[in-house]
Amino acid sequence: MAAVILVAVPPPRSLGSDSDDSSADSEHAGSTVVEEPAVHPPRVALEWDDGPVVVVRQGPTTSPQIGLIGADLLRVRLGLRISVDAAAFVTGGDLADIPNAIALRRGFFKLDGQLNLWKGMPFRVEIGFVNLEFSLQKAYATIPGLPYVGDLTFGQFDTPVSLEVSTDSFSRAFMEMGLPVTAFAPNYKAGIQLANRTRDLDATWALGWFADGTPDDVGEDSQSFTRLIGRVTWLPVYGAEPDAWLVHLGMSINYVLSSSAAIRFKTRPESYLAPVLLDTGDIDSRDALGLGTEFAAVRGPLSVQSEFLGSHVFEASAGSLNFYGAYGYASWVCTGETRPYDRMKGAFTRVVPGRDLSWSTGGVGAWELAVRISYLDLNDGPIHGGTDTAVSSGVNWYWNRWFRMQANYNFENLGGRPDRGPLNIFQMCWDLSW
Repeated sequence: MAAVILVAVPPPRSLGSDSDDSSADSEHAGSTVVEEPAVHPPRVALEWDDGPVVVVRQGPTTSPQIGLIGADLLRVRLGLRISVDAAAFVTGGDLADIPNAIALRRGFFKLDGQLNLWKGMPFRVEIGFVNLEFSLQKAYATIPGLPYVGDLTFGQFDTPVSLEVSTDSFSRAFMEMGLPVTAFAPNYKAGIQLANRTRDLDATWALGWFADGTPDDVGEDSQSFTRLIGRVTWLPVYGAEPDAWLVHLGMSINYVLSSSAAIRFKTRPESYLAPVLLDTGDIDSRDALGLGTEFAAVRGPLSVQSEFLGSHVFEASAGSLNFYGAYGYASWVCTGETRPYDRMKGAFTRVVPGRDLSWSTGGVGAWELAVRISYLDLNDGPIHGGTDTAVSSGVNWYWNRWFRMQANYNFENLGGRPDRGPLNIFQMCWDLSW
């Protein structure tokens, strides 16, 4: 960014007698030399705020800065996300053997920032390797606080379709989301969204129009040129004290109009390193209507959460088809911390240890135990996508606010398909989010 410095310089005075000086003074009497305000170029600084932060500040100036607010024109925090998963599988019945594996689940850079124009505009970019493929996973900006409508977000981001999806992956109690969420929730989509909340932050809503975004190999996998997704949440009970009750209720709706005249749902068992074992294949339909309900309650270190998700597909030859699933889980943070809740988004955030892991001070971090049951049914009419019932247990060890280790054991029973049988999954995750 370039700035021009304008300074008015008076003409030189001639050398001579006093009479020359007086004549010059009289000649210029009444004239005024006006100096233009000095404008200095922006400055770039590197700061530290739980990570490196690049700041672009406007230089000192005596002129008004039209369209700019505050001294910082731009703030960008640089972050990193790395997740390494390892899993071992034991199959039974008709299920084929699944090889044990270890892989980089996520490895990308994060850029979180704010651009200060007529108002502060937060933005986020995530770029790197996700699911072993290089991708631009998230890239969006938000114009906050528009009159009557709230926040306007545009770009590629999570769709507002589920409590688990709205909760960051580092903040979830299990390594994977429950079966119905991974089957019915759309992947990252490109679109535009309006979101707002009540003055007391007891309710939120979001409504967006989306088209196709980053491809993925699980989830609601229909190619679409139009998708309308909305979500509302409500806190009927909320207390600010750590041991007070919090009750969350929510509902979402997802209408998809397929551009390829095919609707498809598919998912793995509750392990990223397992293959896709439940799949409806392409259903001869142009549109589908998905519904979801949410419930969560937290008091101190104890939390419970459940969701029901389903989709009604308007199939061309077989008529209407219905697929559905649900999950429920309970978690207990043994060291006493509570699961934080973001009232601006209507979602949970990461557990932060009261005492970080430290051999010198005796801090043990935060320990969390969790158990979950999930069910998914992708069978209806001529469609045999399969069924799965999963019982999962997990242990989470949060060393500090940036690093945790997870260990999960899942027992799953797959049926409603030619190759059926039990599946045991032992898996671990080393997770850094900085």
